[in-house]
Amino acid sequence: LDAVKKLRNQIDHLNGVGNLDALRSSLEQIPPLIDEHRPAYEAKKAAEAEAKAAKRAAAIAAKEALVVEAEGLVDSTSWKATGERLKVLLDEWKKAPRLDKKTDGELWKRFSGARNKFDKRRRTHFANLDSEQKKVASTKETIVKEAESLANSKEWLNTAKQFKSLMDQWKASGRGKKSTDTVLWNRFKAAQDTFFAAKNADMDKRKGSMAENLAKREAMISE
Repeated sequence: LDAVKKLRNQIDHLNGVGNLDALRSSLEQIPPLIDEHRPAYEAKKAAEAEAKAAKRAAAIAAKEALVVEAEGLVDSTSWKATGERLKVLLDEWKKAPRLDKKTDGELWKRFSGARNKFDKRRRTHFANLDSEQKKVASTKETIVKEAESLANSKEWLNTAKQFKSLMDQWKASGRGKKSTDTVLWNRFKAAQDTFFAAKNADMDKRKGSMAENLAKREAMISE
């Protein structure tokens, strides 16, 4: 209608020749046409606005769901599985439709915050685990060295007791890094096997000598 008013003003002040009345008549037919089509236009506009609002609501809901899931994983101790899931959620976030700056910023702040909190907990966990594993390895290294120093001992009874004590210490020291534990255990077992193999061989020799002595004494008794 503003355009119609502008045209009227231009016709009224037009400096020219021609059928201005016909032009005015044609111009006046425009407002009724506008009024006639206004309901359909407004309905279309409303439908478009409604569709746009629904699309925005769906986009917000989708990102809100990603945020809620990420926040629910903050305290997880399934480090590997949760880390992989958060990567998937980040990929889904990147694929999701963009929202207005304010809404997107608020949701991203929550999403990013959840990821950062989990990542911080994971890094702290593995740092503590690494420290604990080094402590366990140091303790077991001491046990192994003592076992290796006893491998060739001939003090059968006392050394056997010492090996039992070392085994108890090994069990109480806890579990370390698997590869390191395996290497240390193989050294410990080798020292232990060396000692007990020598001990058993000596005992077998002693049993043989004792059997011979017993037979000789029985013969003397009989004589």
